[in-house]
Amino acid sequence: MACKECNVGTYVKSGHGTSIRDCEVCPEGTNQSIQAGFRACRCKVGYARTDRYGPCFVCLIDKGLDCTNDFRLLAYGYFWYWNFSSANITSYRLFVSNLKDESKNISLYTNYTSEIPSTFRCPRTQSCPNTNGEIQGQCAEGYTGWLCTRCLPGYYSVLNTCIKCPEKSSLILEIGAFVSVCVFICFLFSWQLKRDAKRDRQSRSFLDVVISRVKILLGFYQVVGEIFASVHDISWKGPLVIIGTFISSLELNILRIFVRPRCISEMLVINPKIEFIIGVSCPVVIITIPLCIYQTRKLYLKCKRFFYSATQFYQSNLKNLRTRLITCVIVLLFLFYPPICSVIFELYPRACKTFYLDKDKIYNVTRLRANYDFDCEDLAVYQTCAYIFTGVYVVMFPAVLLYMLWLYVPRTSKPSTSRIDQQNSFSQEEGNHDDELTPLVINDANSRSQPAPLWLSFLCENYKEKYWFWEIIELSRKVTQTLLITLCGWEDRLTVLMTTCISVLFLLLHAWYRPMKESNEQRLQMFSLTVIFINVLVAANDVQEDDYEESISVILILLNILVLVIIVGEVLMTLVVHIKHSKLSKIFVVRFRKFRLRWKRYFSTK
Repeated sequence: MACKECNVGTYVKSGHGTSIRDCEVCPEGTNQSIQAGFRACRCKVGYARTDRYGPCFVCLIDKGLDCTNDFRLLAYGYFWYWNFSSANITSYRLFVSNLKDESKNISLYTNYTSEIPSTFRCPRTQSCPNTNGEIQGQCAEGYTGWLCTRCLPGYYSVLNTCIKCPEKSSLILEIGAFVSVCVFICFLFSWQLKRDAKRDRQSRSFLDVVISRVKILLGFYQVVGEIFASVHDISWKGPLVIIGTFISSLELNILRIFVRPRCISEMLVINPKIEFIIGVSCPVVIITIPLCIYQTRKLYLKCKRFFYSATQFYQSNLKNLRTRLITCVIVLLFLFYPPICSVIFELYPRACKTFYLDKDKIYNVTRLRANYDFDCEDLAVYQTCAYIFTGVYVVMFPAVLLYMLWLYVPRTSKPSTSRIDQQNSFSQEEGNHDDELTPLVINDANSRSQPAPLWLSFLCENYKEKYWFWEIIELSRKVTQTLLITLCGWEDRLTVLMTTCISVLFLLLHAWYRPMKESNEQRLQMFSLTVIFINVLVAANDVQEDDYEESISVILILLNILVLVIIVGEVLMTLVVHIKHSKLSKIFVVRFRKFRLRWKRYFSTK
């Protein structure tokens, strides 16, 4: 015999009744304009329940919940965690199955009495689609872990986006090409240093121009890389993967020069502890190896002097070696200073983020902001070491450089004593600033009265004499912005305010003081600082609309690549000018003319 139904908007508690008098009005939060079925009416839109025969409660979509079927599921772009004592995912799964069943033979699991966990927005909403209907939620293909931020085996990370690994043969070719380029650059650098050492450095060499442009390039991308890594909203798809990989490489993070080490072997996956150990060991290695080379060479030359009595040769050889090794150490420490600082900052206690798992905030987990799969509970020793290395390396390195520069400046700077010298100095300064048509000149006569040591001219060669300290200010800017982004993230309003203020401040300082010698370099630096400011504005304003997100990503990336294109173009122009005025070019022209003359004579005789 078919069961009789209650009137619209009423139901029988527990699903069993014998007369119309057993029917009750559906509870609060339910849709009382339709038949109840085997439940206490269906919930209104935007409501959910934890009891089949109980009331429905407001379900906030903006809190990461999808409540279209009377129960709570994860919405797109959100994550929750069920592994704490007050929650029971097994019971909730059985309750949801019960709620989906429309038959009358329902007795067990009609309610859920435990805690439903809080939801957390994934850093990349695309990584948490949650489209499979599972209670646990779902990560996108290639993603796993807390907030779906870790890459699965067979994938590698490009600025926090997981990309499928290429074939190992292409990886081997990539590594070989990278090593070859590094060896070639080192050879070119060493060869140019030898040439500069043999001649009078009253002019600006090609190497000086290249180093100046490279410093601008690295100063730009080391900050932009940190911004891109923390924003998470840029979609690295298609050809943008190559650009993202390149930007990651230009960060010069000592552990991410090869962006895909885990594609070679899963053993190469490095956690924050190992990354910290390797990062703080790098300065020690950079200093120790040249020191051992110097002491070995010194011992060898001492033995040679003992047998051959070549005192003058011994002293000059050691002096040249010492200069080159110190230059090498300063350059390497300078290049890797921002990424090593980032590795240290990532283990600060402030770099940990606490997630409260329940609405009463009783249960929580604390995760490392740089790696959400890593728990902060076991980091006490490493956090203490991070503070120690902050004083030993982060603070001391620029302080020592500043002191060395301060010692150097009084010995070389000579004030102009005559009116003519002052006028010449003024005219040179005006020429370097205001002439918009000034070409990339290599043989520029605007130089110090005495040649600076190579290991210090690297830092201040491209700045005017009175701004010899400016590179230390630039280091401070990069480290401060890295510190704020690493510790607080863009959800913190202090990070947004301070990073924006720093970007504006340095733009104003460069516009007001114009510290660089060459007007071209000054314009390049101003342009790079402007692009950093635009990046900060985009990062500070979260773009949620899908219609604009992809367009903004493409425009932002192309703008950042434009900095590279301009700098590389200027370096190539400088190279052309350098080759044109070099002895090699003259020899080539002479030989070409001789060859053409012989060719004409050969045909004229016939």
